[in-house]
Amino acid sequence: MSNADLSVILIANSYFPADEEGGPPFSNRELANSLVRAGVRMVVVTTDRNGSRRLDVPTNQWVSVDNLPVYYAATARGSWLRSRAFSSAASQAIRSSDVCVLSATFWSYTGLAAWLACRRYKVPYITYARGFLSPWALKQKSVKKAFYWRLIARRIVNGSRALVALADQEAKDYLRLRLTPPVTVIPNGANVDAEESADDPAVAAIPQTIASLPADYFLFLGRIHAKKGIDLLLPAFERCVNNGYGARLVIAGPVDSSYQQEFTRLLADCGVRNRVDVVGTVSGSAKSRLIRGARAFILSSYSEGLPVAVLEAMSLGIPVIITAECNMPEVAIERAGFIVELNASSLADAMARVWNDARLRSELSVNARRLARESFSWDSVGLRVAQLCRNVANEERIHVA
Repeated sequence: MSNADLSVILIANSYFPADEEGGPPFSNRELANSLVRAGVRMVVVTTDRNGSRRLDVPTNQWVSVDNLPVYYAATARGSWLRSRAFSSAASQAIRSSDVCVLSATFWSYTGLAAWLACRRYKVPYITYARGFLSPWALKQKSVKKAFYWRLIARRIVNGSRALVALADQEAKDYLRLRLTPPVTVIPNGANVDAEESADDPAVAAIPQTIASLPADYFLFLGRIHAKKGIDLLLPAFERCVNNGYGARLVIAGPVDSSYQQEFTRLLADCGVRNRVDVVGTVSGSAKSRLIRGARAFILSSYSEGLPVAVLEAMSLGIPVIITAECNMPEVAIERAGFIVELNASSLADAMARVWNDARLRSELSVNARRLARESFSWDSVGLRVAQLCRNVANEERIHVA
């Protein structure tokens, strides 16, 4: 079977332009587009989820996004995402597909509906966990998750023809849970050739978000959530300022509704709050310019799959400071930045080194750009996922025959 003969459906809880959901909607979009560039026939069935809100998009009908058929199903409020429209659209699309890709849907109704349709029509499927099976993630709402894992979610994941891990650590998470499908490590990609466009609507937001910022700063960009380590970042930054470094910190991204109160408290308790700029959600050219202005990009997460924001920063030549839980050992191996321990002291030490040493920043910048371009291009990701889908489809055809 060639790629041109391969029909794949991507099932996802969220999809572009869901900017309140962090990295997954954009990873899903880039994955689908990379598969199209690899010659695969693609459709996407997703929901109108966008954080605590819902997307302002046409729902319960097929629309074109990047010249790709996408179905946004209207869903009930809450995280379960129940939707008759989703179930109907997913079932019909799965029925005419060779392979289904489930993108971190096993905790919600979307995964259950897709799983049942795959079983009914005997369509093989591949599962991405995208960090949702890490030890930290499983501890959140642990009683409810443990029950649902034993009842349904484990059966969904174990029914996969293959599991895709974004990094070696995620592959270890699968093994720790004693999951039975074969595991393939395929990372997220980065838009290494992305360029700013004067026609980008996001340019209009630049005066309100970043035009008044200083020449350079530390940058956190992503969904502001408990797992992102803001409780480590703010004390580390405060230590840097108190040691005499004339730094600022920019925090960009949507605030998760469940974390709003804690984030407000952390900001209020920060002794250098006047040097912290919270600029909200940015995208497109505004985001690109914001990243380009940073001396270093920081992600002090307790849990990740493989963070797209780090890849975006590296692709623009920005040194990164991350925790080991970001699952990117290449950063240290290729000297594209620093990997720090999960504490404010280790984070502050790395921030100080990058802030003070222009020669070091220049070296890290060159290495970061090269690492992103050589190891994390979406085109290479698309070719690898297409090959995996072909293998899965061919095995299924042989089995049926």
